[in-house]
Amino acid sequence: MFGPMPAQGFYLRHIRNLEMSHVEIQCMQPDPRPSFFLEDVNRADFIAVTAPTGIPAFHLDKVTDLRILLSRAAPDMQLASANGKII
Repeated sequence: MFGPMPAQGFYLRHIRNLEMSHVEIQCMQPDPRPSFFLEDVNRADFIAVTAPTGIPAFHLDKVTDLRILLSRAAPDMQLASANGKII
């Protein structure tokens, strides 16, 4: 319906105050796209998320106030802002 999406899991854009916890992304076939694609997101918390290894888990465009905690998808981090960053 929307055509090819930039993420194998969640394509999140134009969001404020997002919290995702205990989410697991697992593909049936190998997919090179990131699990989470964030665009124009302000204040996002990812807690205990799991994503496939070997590929970047997050693609960040115009993202401010991001926290990733206790995740198997990426190391714990807190970013004030990110644009074009791949984690």
